[in-house]
Amino acid sequence: METVTVEIINSKAYRLLEDLEALNVIRLHKPDSVKIAETPEFGFAKDMIKRIDDDFNEPLSEFSDYMP
Repeated sequence: METVTVEIINSKAYRLLEDLEALNVIRLHKPDSVKIAETPEFGFAKDMIKRIDDDFNEPLSEFSDYMP
């Protein structure tokens, strides 16, 4: 038997590993402090933007060369 360390960067990958464990193909050793990153839900950032300046839609001077 071979032991491999894996860094899980997607919750879908974790679910695939759980499925393999259910088929008795692999055995997962999960530390107690592991927190699985979940896919963000729609609207998760709705409270992050507190204020938008009045000139938000104004053209930026950095892009004046590209404007008609």
